[in-house]
Amino acid sequence: MNFADISADVTPLGHLENRRGVKILGLFGMSLLKNLEFVLDIRNNELQIFKLDKNGNRLKPASPVVKYDIIQKIAEFRNVMFVKAVIGGKVLDFCLDTGAESNVLSIDANKKVLGTVTITRRSSLSGVGENRGEVLYGTLNEFSMGNRQMIPMETIVCSLTAMSQKYGYPIDGMLGFDFFAKGKIYINLVRQEMGICLKPEDNK
Repeated sequence: MNFADISADVTPLGHLENRRGVKILGLFGMSLLKNLEFVLDIRNNELQIFKLDKNGNRLKPASPVVKYDIIQKIAEFRNVMFVKAVIGGKVLDFCLDTGAESNVLSIDANKKVLGTVTITRRSSLSGVGENRGEVLYGTLNEFSMGNRQMIPMETIVCSLTAMSQKYGYPIDGMLGFDFFAKGKIYINLVRQEMGICLKPEDNK
């Protein structure tokens, strides 16, 4: 696949390279994937990208066919993907970020939501740019998606006010590596749909 005339931000990535010990030439986002479907399989270090027809069907179906345990609608706003999940009986809006090291939950979330999190320690959060800050680190004990309860996941609890203001959309949390590591996940941006094929140990 070839892409031309792509707009991109220019920012230092040295702190990410130093943290991981890997040369990083850039990050690519949703603007490249809008008319495609991608399948992310972190366990096998694999990313597949499929061309789609106007109805969101793959031009070349994959083989073998994968059965997905959860199929969930997603929404797109300003090149950011959002999905709904339930914690503590409350429906929350999470943005999806395959490059994030951890899940993030807003410290301003409902008390019932925060009450489901077991805080384990304090840590620091870093992203693109040089900003860092102290945050709480814990475990999401209640997380449901597509009427299915998922086993506990690690999460960071911090303020998402700045991120919400930047996106112009109220964000309750962000789903990163700990979520995508749950199994094989496809995202089809034409059908605005996400599917999760859970790992055997998580499929309970």
